[in-house]
Amino acid sequence: MKIFSRFPVFRVVIPFSIGIISVIKYEGSFTTMAVLSVSGFLLSVLFAIKNFASGKYAQRWLAGIPFYSCFFGLGGLLTWFHQGINHTTHFRNENSKGCFIALIHSEPVKTKNGFRFISEILAVRTEDNWEAVNGKILTYIQDTTHTFRASAGAKLLLAGTINTIKPPTNPDAFDPRDYYAGQGAWHSIYIPANRYHLLDTPVQKSIFTYARMLRDLMLEKLQRHLGVADLGVAGALLLGYEDWLDPELEGFWQGAGVLHVLCVSGMHVMLIYVILAGMLGWMEKNALLRHVRYILLMVLIWFYAMVTGFSPSVIRAAAMISFVITGNWINREASIYNLLCSSCILMFIINPYLIISAGFQLSFLAVCGIIFLHRLILPLWNAPNKFLHKIWELISVSLAAQLSTFPLSLFLFHQFPNYFLVANLLIIPLSTGVMYSGLLLLVTDWIPYTGLVTGIITSYGIQALNWLVIAIGNLPGALTDNIYLSAFETVTLYLLLIFIPMWLVFKSRTWLFIWMLLMAMLISERIYLTLQSVSKEQLTVYDSKGKTVISLIHGRTATILADSLTDAKTLKFAAGEHLVRNLVGNMNKIMLSKGCFTQIRSGLPFTIYMIKDFHKYNLIPPDLIIEQNSVLILGGHLSVEVADVIGLMKPALVVFDSSCKSYQVKLLEAELRKKSIPTYNISEKGAYRLTADHYLKFR
Repeated sequence: MKIFSRFPVFRVVIPFSIGIISVIKYEGSFTTMAVLSVSGFLLSVLFAIKNFASGKYAQRWLAGIPFYSCFFGLGGLLTWFHQGINHTTHFRNENSKGCFIALIHSEPVKTKNGFRFISEILAVRTEDNWEAVNGKILTYIQDTTHTFRASAGAKLLLAGTINTIKPPTNPDAFDPRDYYAGQGAWHSIYIPANRYHLLDTPVQKSIFTYARMLRDLMLEKLQRHLGVADLGVAGALLLGYEDWLDPELEGFWQGAGVLHVLCVSGMHVMLIYVILAGMLGWMEKNALLRHVRYILLMVLIWFYAMVTGFSPSVIRAAAMISFVITGNWINREASIYNLLCSSCILMFIINPYLIISAGFQLSFLAVCGIIFLHRLILPLWNAPNKFLHKIWELISVSLAAQLSTFPLSLFLFHQFPNYFLVANLLIIPLSTGVMYSGLLLLVTDWIPYTGLVTGIITSYGIQALNWLVIAIGNLPGALTDNIYLSAFETVTLYLLLIFIPMWLVFKSRTWLFIWMLLMAMLISERIYLTLQSVSKEQLTVYDSKGKTVISLIHGRTATILADSLTDAKTLKFAAGEHLVRNLVGNMNKIMLSKGCFTQIRSGLPFTIYMIKDFHKYNLIPPDLIIEQNSVLILGGHLSVEVADVIGLMKPALVVFDSSCKSYQVKLLEAELRKKSIPTYNISEKGAYRLTADHYLKFR
């Protein structure tokens, strides 16, 4: 195909990426990947020597199979070796409980009850001595006073039990295993307050340590010249530091559709490159200084990437710009598509798990949209003057980026900012000016009065940004939420986005027929999902960590039962994703008070009762007749004597929700076991789903 001959790197990145995904998602074996890569390489060499690809078309097609097999296997092998859990020296091959020496790998993040960070296990205590091991682990330090003082590179002596990172306990909830696997951690360890010790050893420093030190220095400069209200946006916009960003303000940026401005990405790196290329342009005329110019451009671009923490989007942009710089250096122009694919391969070599990172996927798709769709949208209108042309160019870029990312955004976040065009048109130019003034502040603050002036300009610019974002976010209908797209619909939408331009460019009926077929498939999938949701009847008891959260789904309507003090954030965390995926359009909320007795009416073929804080006999109405196939849900404080009452009720199942005390549940389970009444503990086993067909344990 012409696309393969024009963009040869594209031929590599496809099988390479599929090989990576096959190991991440389906645990491809080392032997299989090794055989595929070696045999594919040897056959490719043989076909090249024998000129097998120079024959008929079928022969050329067959000659590509070993080529693709080779890179498929290489992608799988790279991922397998990246998974430290596969190494014989990984700590999982040792005792899971004991003492460990660990190196803090990432900056500790403050939580409600302590700190969370990724550490690397260096040694484990055996019966006789310390044995060297390796492997990263998610570490929790209990410290309610938040007096823990350690940074990346410090060593700790830990005592605790290592556990595998658990899957989500609620249906359709975010799975932390893939996220932490991308950081090299498959296990976690919880360290009580008195079970760790900071070792008196020199802090090990790496390029990442120096990058964090430099970023902290820049953050100190921002603190000296900007107010507290401006630091969150300034830190995120300039340095990619989001810890200062107010969650409520971040929500307004997201609702306005301009959160990408605060995520240091290709746009920011490109602005840096434009500044540096302009400043060093005078060196192009001298033969010797010309080489120095390109070396400086390369070094400074990667220096900025290091300062911002080497985020995936910045690495991708820095890699692409590095290829452009190299091409200009040797007076050769490369295809932007080849540059994009080359930067992907480079990043996958560094960390194959970037391929399942939402940030990387959205950033990559945005660049693809700007490269491919922008060229098709821009000619649709010829602006009468230069000013309107610039505005139309900005609109077309925003449209291209939004078109290329909205299917994945809907799939991941279930919401769409309706005023994204207006927001981008206003925010991007202003944020560009704020970024230039902020960078000038960081570089020239040592000059008397310069830091004061640039700080005032940057502060007013940030205030204007926040005002615009909040104003747009508060407009009627600014955000459409609770949108659900299945994986099939998401892939189909992207295929539609590919084939529509192909039809417009090549004017072939084949592309039109394919587009019509895809559209029919998309409509059929939506009809199927809608019909499936209309007939759904399901009750779910969620794991909400000390709270009662229950949903009863009837068609596209859900009734939520929760504690009176349960906030919206807790409800969304426990049940939000599950309700969206069931296409729930209407929600009714019922707040449960202490000591309440509720019969949950549903279309299910069994009766459901909910009792909150069951500790007195007179809670049960004397004339109540409990059916044999009933389900009893208990929450809150429970007394042991309750077992006698439940024995008289004889329910088919007793469910203890996550608001129950663990010691009370254990005592009651023992008593109910004697009465042959089955139980289910939400806190231990996760959410429980009841359907019309059977009792379905969530896995």
